[in-house]
Amino acid sequence: MANPAVIGGGILILCIIIGVVIWFFTRKKEGDECDPIGDEKVLYSTSYEYDSDGKCAASKCLTDYTLSGGQCVIPMPTTTPTTTPECGNFSINADGTTCSTECIGNFKTNDDGTTCSTTECVSGYNLTDGQCEEDTTSNTEIYKGPFDATAYVWPEEKVYFFKDKEYWTGDIDKTTDAITNYEGPNNILDKFPGIPDSFFPLSGTIYQTEEGDNTKASLMFISNEGTNYVTFSRESDGSGFQTTTGDTGDLGTWGNDALSGLDLTAGTYKYGISAERKYFAFIDGGDYRGRVRGSGENFSENVNDISTWQTGGITSVDSAFFIPASDDSDAGRYYFIQGTDVYPINIGAEDDEKGTPGIPLDTFISS
Repeated sequence: MANPAVIGGGILILCIIIGVVIWFFTRKKEGDECDPIGDEKVLYSTSYEYDSDGKCAASKCLTDYTLSGGQCVIPMPTTTPTTTPECGNFSINADGTTCSTECIGNFKTNDDGTTCSTTECVSGYNLTDGQCEEDTTSNTEIYKGPFDATAYVWPEEKVYFFKDKEYWTGDIDKTTDAITNYEGPNNILDKFPGIPDSFFPLSGTIYQTEEGDNTKASLMFISNEGTNYVTFSRESDGSGFQTTTGDTGDLGTWGNDALSGLDLTAGTYKYGISAERKYFAFIDGGDYRGRVRGSGENFSENVNDISTWQTGGITSVDSAFFIPASDDSDAGRYYFIQGTDVYPINIGAEDDEKGTPGIPLDTFISS
C-alpha cells in the first residue's frame, strides 16, 4: 500500500509544477503590448508595452514627440534657435524656420491662438484615450448646393457647379433631368488660374461658342458684383481650357455685347451650329434680358420677367445653363436654378410645358 505521505508530497510537487507553468505562460513579459488604465495613460502616446517591472508603459509617441522618462515630449532643437524655432505643441512650417498655427496631433488651437487644446480635436477627429483619432464612422456629406454659378461645357457635355473657390462636375440626362457621375470638390484656381480674388463668390458664368467651332469657345466668369468678367479660351485642338486668362474687362465695354447698367445674378448663352446665338442676362428681382449676339443692342432693352418664361414657380435666377439638342439644331433645354431648386424648360415650350415645377438639387444631383 502506497505511503500517504509520499502521495501527498507528489501531489504538492505536481501543483507547484502546474503553477510555475501557468505563471510562465501568463506572466507580463517585457515588450508585450498592453492596454493602459488610469494613470498609466500618457498624453501623445500611440502604443504601450510592459516594461521590465511588468508595468504598462508608453512605448511610442506621435510624430514630432520623443519618449523620455516615460512621457512623450517635444525634443530639444538640435540646431540653434535662429534656424529651428521652438514651437511647443505647434508644428514647424516646411521652411524649417517658422511655427505653423496648426497643433501637433490634430488637436484644436485654443481661442487665444497661442496654445493647443488637450481635450478638443480639429474637425473630423475624435478624442480617444487622450489622442485625436480620425472619425471613420461618420459619412462626409456630399455638397449639392446652393451654388454661385453653373455652366454647361461643350463638347465634354459636362455641367460645372461653382461655389466659392470650388467646383463640381457631372453628366446630365435631359430626358430624366438628373445629374450623374457627380464629382468634386476641386479647386477652381487649379483649372482656371488667374481669376481675381475679388471675383469670388462668382455672380455667374457664360459659356460661348464661335460659329459652332469648339476650338474657339470660351468660358466667361462674371465677378460677384456682376459687372466685370474674365474669360478662358479653349486650346486650339478643342481639348481643355488654356490656363492663361483671355479677355478681361468691364461688361459695360464688351463691344457689341455690352452689359452696361446691369448687375447680373446669372448668365447663359443659347447656341448651336447654324443656330441663333443669343445671350441672356438674369437680374436680381426676377428680370431677364436677352438679345442676339453681336446685334449692337444693349441688354438694358427688352426687359422680361422670368416667371412668364418658366411658370413652374421660379421668381429669380441664381444660376443657369443651356444644353443644345445637337450640334446642328437650335433646339435645346434651359436649366434655371433658384436657391436649391432647378427649373427646366425646353426652347419653344408653351402652355403647360412651361410649368415644370422646381426639382430639388438634392434630387437633381443623383450621385
